[in-house]
Amino acid sequence: APAPQKEEPQPLAVAVAQQALADPKLREALKHQALVVGGHAADAARYCGRQGLMAFQDYVQQGPQGVSVLCFVGGLATTILGAMSICNFFGTVMDPFHYILNAYVFVFGLTTTTLEADTDRIGMMIPPFDRLAEPVTRAQAWLHEECRLLTRLRGRGFFYLYQGTLLVTQCVFCALFLCGLYSALMGAVCILMSFGITPDIERIAESAGLGVGAAPYRLVADSAEAEGGSPVSVVPDQLFRKAEGAWKKCKERLPGKACRELWALHKQATVGDCNEPKPGGVFNGSAKEQWRLWTGLRGVGEADAKALFIERLRREEVPV
Repeated sequence: APAPQKEEPQPLAVAVAQQALADPKLREALKHQALVVGGHAADAARYCGRQGLMAFQDYVQQGPQGVSVLCFVGGLATTILGAMSICNFFGTVMDPFHYILNAYVFVFGLTTTTLEADTDRIGMMIPPFDRLAEPVTRAQAWLHEECRLLTRLRGRGFFYLYQGTLLVTQCVFCALFLCGLYSALMGAVCILMSFGITPDIERIAESAGLGVGAAPYRLVADSAEAEGGSPVSVVPDQLFRKAEGAWKKCKERLPGKACRELWALHKQATVGDCNEPKPGGVFNGSAKEQWRLWTGLRGVGEADAKALFIERLRREEVPV
C-alpha cells in the first residue's frame, strides 16, 4: 500500500491571518473599511457615469482654443449648408445619390459642431439658448463613449480632412467647395498639432481682434492614467482646507470656466446636493452656469467632491 502523504504545514501568513480574523473587533473594522471603500466607489461611478461631465471639454479640446473656435465655425458652416441641401425634398426624386450625400454632410457638420462647442459659454448665453448646454454636454459624453477616436486630436484631424475631401467633390468654386477646403485645412492643422507642430493660432486670433486666450487644453484622462488612476480618493480635511485657502487667494487670476467649476465642486463638498433654485435674469449667465454645474454633481459624495476640487485646482497649476 502506498505510504500516506504528509500534510504540508500551513503557511505562516495564512495562519496569522486566520488567527487575526478570529478577533471580532478586527472583523468589524474590516467590514467598516469595506463599506467606506464601497461607498467611495459608488460615488465615483455615479460621478463618472451619470453626471461627471463637467470637465469633459478637456477630453475634446486638445489644442489651442483658437483652433477649436475655427473648427467650430467650419462645423457650423457645414451643418447649415447640409441642412439647406436636405430641405430640398425634390432632390430625393431628381438626384437621390447627392441627397443622401448631403444628409451625411449635415450629420458630419453637426458632429463637428457638437465636438467643438464650449458648453461653458453656451451655459452663459441668454435664455432660452442657455438650455442647450445640458443636451450638448450629453451629446459630447455619448461621442466620447461611442466614437472615442474623435476626441483625439489626430482622429479629429483625419475626420475633418475626410469631410473636406467629401465636400470639394460636390462642385467647383461653390459654397460647398469653399467649406470643404476650409475643413480640409483645419484637419491638416489638427494632424500637425498631433505631431507636436502647433501654429501660433492665438497670435493670429488676437491680431484679428477675436480675443482668444492662450491657455492650451490638455487631456485629463491621459494625465489621470499617468498618475495611476482616478483622481477620486479620500482627502484629509487639512489638505482640503489648504486647497480652499489657495483657491480664495487666486480667484482673480483663474479663467472664468475654472472658477465656475471650482465653485460648483466647493459647494458640493461643503453643502452637498444643490438645494437652491435656478438664478433668474437675462444677463445672469455666469450664475446660471454655476448652478447648472452644481446641479450636475448631484449624488457625488463629500469626500469625492473634495478630491475632485483639489484635482481641478492642481490642473490650473495652483500649489496645494
